[in-house]
Amino acid sequence: MGLRAFIYARISQDRTGAGLGVTRQEEDCRLLAKRLGAEVLQVFTDSDISAYSGKRRPAYEEMLAAMQQGAADVILCWHLDRLTRSTRDLETYIDISEKSGIATHAVQAGELDLATPSGRAVARTLGAWARYESEMKSERQKRQRQQARENGKWTGGVVPFGWHIVDGQPAVHEKQAELLRYAVDQIYRGASVSSLVKHFDASGEKSPRGANWNHVSLLQMMLRPKIAGLREVDGEIVDDPVFPAIIGEERWRGVRALLKAPERRVSFDNNGRWLLSGLAFCECGSTVKIGATRDHRGGRRAVYRCKMTGPGHINRAAENVDRYVNMLMPTLLRRRGAGIGAAAPQPSVANPGDLEAEANALRARLSEAASMAADGVLSMAQLGVMSKKLHSQLAEIEESMDKAKVPHATDFDAAAAWDKLTLDERRAVIRETVKVTIKRVGHAGRHFDYNSIHVELADPVN
Repeated sequence: MGLRAFIYARISQDRTGAGLGVTRQEEDCRLLAKRLGAEVLQVFTDSDISAYSGKRRPAYEEMLAAMQQGAADVILCWHLDRLTRSTRDLETYIDISEKSGIATHAVQAGELDLATPSGRAVARTLGAWARYESEMKSERQKRQRQQARENGKWTGGVVPFGWHIVDGQPAVHEKQAELLRYAVDQIYRGASVSSLVKHFDASGEKSPRGANWNHVSLLQMMLRPKIAGLREVDGEIVDDPVFPAIIGEERWRGVRALLKAPERRVSFDNNGRWLLSGLAFCECGSTVKIGATRDHRGGRRAVYRCKMTGPGHINRAAENVDRYVNMLMPTLLRRRGAGIGAAAPQPSVANPGDLEAEANALRARLSEAASMAADGVLSMAQLGVMSKKLHSQLAEIEESMDKAKVPHATDFDAAAAWDKLTLDERRAVIRETVKVTIKRVGHAGRHFDYNSIHVELADPVN
């Protein structure tokens, strides 16, 4: 019986899917086997996997395992760089070949006698040059992509949500862009990311990779500067000449600051279900958050807790509090609306809810800037310039809020359609129109004490 041969073939890029490069390698290796008088027992092929990428090569690993079993006498390849470009992989291959007594023949390099020091030295030298060539190719491709991006050219890859490719270049996908703008508006109004996930899934628009949305994928998309026509380079936000902006830079910086605010990280998912988390107040004056406790049956139930810890703060069943406030709101809004009817209603300068959202975004950006200065990311001079600008914008917003405090005629609509409002819409109305204070009670009895829930109009009508 002649020599038993394995052929290994690999091509790192098979864009057509035809595998022509692998086919040519195999044909040349079979001709080499014929010249050596070897019988090809098996062909191991890895398509579209670079030996230098670090990705697993299943066929290569299978061949190594067969070599360790002594299943072949010779390995045939087109060139040594088809086998490996990694120094670590090369040493493993040399070790297995030496222990198994298996020779290696390359179409482009002849026999590599890995059983001798000179043969191993040649293999290592060829491997080092192959690695060098791969690194240089990678650098050239990186520079070409960078230059193309700087010239506003699309270099390929997964198209981000909000754009599609038109005539070879990214253009705004209007339906997806409207979803993004809606999400930004809702974040400004205090909506939860969880509620936006449901909205995106209901729209039928999938993520860029065709999957359903989740909290992480949506949050990451909103935080990326790309939606404002920007990109991050070495930690610095610069213009992105490839992707046109969907929202303005100031708008994006505001929503990013809101999403990264510490108080939002504590309860972002809780606001998606509960009416008053972050809105109602403990009698101490701090806002409440959602928590969980055990009921008398041992099950878990949601409770509103003061953000301050220690004795003297509230801990009340969230479901009961929400039920009571939902019951009161239509009556309170009609009362507020009746007051509007006593005099000719004046149009508001702006929607107070929108102005409050803008103000909250500016406050979040001020807090973010202070944190960046504390971490050394911003100098004190940079902090001063940024703070002056943000404080000026905040002063203008607060002045507009004072002018916009005329009660809205839309209160009538909210009262009539309260049951039809979404949770986020109800939270927006509550934030604008009432103040909810939850007081402590003594030992909890069988019945919930609704007298301890105080709901008052934020702008009482005289």
